[in-house]
Amino acid sequence: AQELGLPLLPPSKAHNASFHRGANFAITGGTSLDTSFFEARGMRHTVWNSGSLHTQLKWFEDMKPSICNSPKECRDLFRRSLFIVGEFGGNDYAAALGAFLPVQKVHTFVPHIVDSIGKGIE
Repeated sequence: AQELGLPLLPPSKAHNASFHRGANFAITGGTSLDTSFFEARGMRHTVWNSGSLHTQLKWFEDMKPSICNSPKECRDLFRRSLFIVGEFGGNDYAAALGAFLPVQKVHTFVPHIVDSIGKGIE
């Protein structure tokens, strides 16, 4: 944003912020997979975030009524908008490797992570 001369966007959960130029839905340590995936594999202690890609998307869905009043208005607005979604997956692998899982086991996470990112982008 700064390199393009654009302002940094306020966090989507900021109180009394103006979102007329956009919002930042980032979560520190965000994963593509929900925490339940890691918990089911005994890895809750290696995931140190407060949400996943799907948490961020829910926050976006929750914000939509405050920035556009109808489906048509949302479509028109979002057609002119830039959405940046990125760097998902790294923290999923870091959690698995931080749990000292063998690399072969970590490889089994790939389809889950790719599927989660794909669903999020859709």
